[in-house]
Amino acid sequence: MPKAGRRPGVYPTRFVLRKPAGFYVTNRPRGGRPNLIKDITTVIDSEERQLGNTYKKTTLIELEKVRRNQRTTKKLAA
Repeated sequence: MPKAGRRPGVYPTRFVLRKPAGFYVTNRPRGGRPNLIKDITTVIDSEERQLGNTYKKTTLIELEKVRRNQRTTKKLAA
């Protein structure tokens, strides 16, 4: 039974997020079962490209929002 209200473990260089899953989803499969953890976490080249494109697009959109909202400063002549 999964525990409700789990919080991610946050550390200076990483974080750990625990997701409830069945007993058969393990990093050490037995009895001829495939390694489902490896299967779930593997990122193929096309997915990596798509993730990179999405990241770039989102970053540029957010950067443009910041630039639009920046105040400009002007020097006054003395």
